[in-house]
Amino acid sequence: MYIKMKILFINPPWYRLQNLVSTYPPMGSLYIASLLEKNGYDCVIWNADYCDKSSGVTEGSSTINMYNMSKLHKQYLDILNNLDSPIWQEVKQVIKNQQPDVIGLLSYTSSLASVKNVAKITKQINKSIIVICGGPHATIAPIDLIENKNIDYVIKGEGESTTLKLLNNINNSKKFADIKGLYYKNGNEILFTGEKQSFEDLDKLYLPAKHLLLNNKKLPSVVFQPIFTTRGCPHQCIYCTSHKIHGYKTRIFPLDKTIEEIKSLKQNFNVHHFFICDDTFGQNLIHTKELLNRIIDEKLHITWGCQTRGEKLNEELVFLMKKAGCTQVSIGVETGSPRIRKLIKKGNTVDDIIYASNLLKKYKIELAAFFMFGFPGETINDIKMSLDLLHKIQPYTAHCNIATPDPGTELLKMYKEKNRYTKKIDWNIFFHQNPVLFQLDNVDKKISAKVIDLLQRYFDSLNKKRQRMDLIKRFPLYIKIILKERLYKNPKYLVNKLKDLL
Repeated sequence: MYIKMKILFINPPWYRLQNLVSTYPPMGSLYIASLLEKNGYDCVIWNADYCDKSSGVTEGSSTINMYNMSKLHKQYLDILNNLDSPIWQEVKQVIKNQQPDVIGLLSYTSSLASVKNVAKITKQINKSIIVICGGPHATIAPIDLIENKNIDYVIKGEGESTTLKLLNNINNSKKFADIKGLYYKNGNEILFTGEKQSFEDLDKLYLPAKHLLLNNKKLPSVVFQPIFTTRGCPHQCIYCTSHKIHGYKTRIFPLDKTIEEIKSLKQNFNVHHFFICDDTFGQNLIHTKELLNRIIDEKLHITWGCQTRGEKLNEELVFLMKKAGCTQVSIGVETGSPRIRKLIKKGNTVDDIIYASNLLKKYKIELAAFFMFGFPGETINDIKMSLDLLHKIQPYTAHCNIATPDPGTELLKMYKEKNRYTKKIDWNIFFHQNPVLFQLDNVDKKISAKVIDLLQRYFDSLNKKRQRMDLIKRFPLYIKIILKERLYKNPKYLVNKLKDLL
């Protein structure tokens, strides 16, 4: 097959600038690369946010060292603004080694500055390398990227078919008008081809190309765990932008394809534990039960985790999940205050959370509970209600996040109406562990800073205590997992995970 171009997809470093790493692979890039590969393109995907030298590990957005992360922001800015630092020199070397014709950059709001750094480094190496940006921030605030002189194209929304069409016509700008969802430049003019009228047909996508991850044979098995069985979320939470990318309607990947993906990852990357990344596992109950029964009937002998909402769980479903190998469920609890739940349009109740946590305990499935503090109008009493709920449900891990008004959210609009953000916004500060974002209404800033400081310390202390006790209690099980998933081949990863407990 004729190779048209070489594409290097990069997930820019962000956690690494804070002496952490993220094992979560750039799933959107993996889906795009699989389609491009089938159409003759030479693709490589590099998660520049992972290496085995950093001192802490975070699987995606989950970390049990939230306090430490929040205190590293100055260090982050120092490295971010110094392109001579070892991390940026590594980026430069990888690009030189790969010699791509095109670089595709994944953009999150928090990593926006890092994206621009990689684009700058790319053009310093070779101005003829084409730089394309996609991802959440590219979808919600594309002008932030296309205005940058080092970025050539920005793709809005799901990027598989758009990227393929763009690359097929990259030398023929006359055809760009037919590629919906594309921002590009004509001299100094920025042009937009218009909104895409439909989302990707999941039946026509290929399995995410994890075999194209750079140095994939050296990566720990946890990197290959994430899978999607659906896209889209119908819920209205005011802090979330998922629907901006994947829509409100839940679309389902073909069941045979999901089973094929699980079998392939087991065989090729020795993955025995998976994480289902759907926005809401169990949203389509018929599909969910069919998936669970296939896992059971085909004797896949896997364990897995997922993320869902409290009201989606019932006795029949949790029983089936346990039988199919579920060991962990993440739930966005957010708050214990009924008033704040209504404000953020969570769409469920505290009782739903308590019922779900009791069900999970009954079937010995670990609960990871995500709390969020600092919503508009939140009071100390609201925070106390959240802590009361935390003690009532006693999750295995509890994450203390700060309400973050990302672009395109109703939450940001609400803050602007309260005159919280009246000037040009610095997106560098927008991440869930940054205490700068936490401010209680009508409370002195120093007191607000003390409150979030205490909350982060308290959550970290609970998590470390529980996980230390669990490590001692179930030490033989952890040894079995290390052997089964061959994690002993990645000793630095294991050491860094243990450091998180110190």
